[in-house]
Amino acid sequence: DIARTNLHMRLCKEIPTARVTVYGKDHHEVEEFKQEALERGNLLIMDENLHLSGESIQGSNILMELRASGYTGFACIRSGSSSAADEARSLRSGAQWHVGKEVWMSDLLRQLRAEYHKFRGKGKSRHE
Repeated sequence: DIARTNLHMRLCKEIPTARVTVYGKDHHEVEEFKQEALERGNLLIMDENLHLSGESIQGSNILMELRASGYTGFACIRSGSSSAADEARSLRSGAQWHVGKEVWMSDLLRQLRAEYHKFRGKGKSRHE
């Protein structure tokens, strides 16, 4: 998918010291993502609506599962909708930040840096 590839390329370019991995093309990758997030995750950018094999899975539900399993790193929910209700759902699920897909990639990266640094300043990341 073009959006996933673009996000991966931009993150690798903008944050060259990061280990960037993109998941979510099928159910197997979602399970792999959950395991990797719990073992090595530091910063997660999750799509709110994953459409896999005719089934819709919400990133906010996956994040709640990860938080319940002990994930303490930064999490962002990215969604096609930026309504107040969507943002509130993301924050309730344990995300530190909700961002709409209408945000240009350069703006997303700038805002992501600011949100992540604010989070790190609170001393909440476990994989540093």
